[in-house]
Amino acid sequence: MSINSFRDLIDTVYLPSVTTLPVFEAHANSIEHLISSNSPSSNLLCGDYNLLLIKWSKSNIGLSASDTISNTFTHFVDSFSYYNFY
Repeated sequence: MSINSFRDLIDTVYLPSVTTLPVFEAHANSIEHLISSNSPSSNLLCGDYNLLLIKWSKSNIGLSASDTISNTFTHFVDSFSYYNFY
């Protein structure tokens, strides 16, 4: 959405609990592409990612995750942390 000089990225998503690594990677790559190609002034990213086994927390370097983390979630968490989504 663009109003006057403001460019905002708004994204909603539902990913079922049986989502595979390629789907998580594709979603993370899509978000990265949208941000890098549009340079939004703000981002609103919400939805149900069904990442039930992850305990999320905010740290001084961005979003961090702990508890049970599998390879399926590593790329996704890293992408979100890189953009300081928390």
